[in-house]
Amino acid sequence: MNGLYGSAVPPAGEWAKATDTATPAGKIRTVTVGVCNTTDYPARIYIAFSTAASGAGVQLKDWKTPGVKLGPGGEYERTHQVVGAGENVFVKSDNGGVAFDVRGYEGTA
Repeated sequence: MNGLYGSAVPPAGEWAKATDTATPAGKIRTVTVGVCNTTDYPARIYIAFSTAASGAGVQLKDWKTPGVKLGPGGEYERTHQVVGAGENVFVKSDNGGVAFDVRGYEGTA
């Protein structure tokens, strides 16, 4: 499967799953996570890859982007990230108006 894997606009301070499904067994996904701060306020953003069932299970070791500061109306991309079998992309910000999307392609592990 190639293309958009999912998107999210999580409430402030809460992890949200940004992929509709986990990477299937025997596959890897190479993804780009796009981020847009749609507000007039700065935001800190967080991106994690985890096998957790929900955001409550995301651990510090899963973090890929630990609190990057994004200005009002700012954009950010985390490119060429490999998401392993069973993993989902989780996202969060300290500001509720930040939009995330995950797109890429899938291949054999």
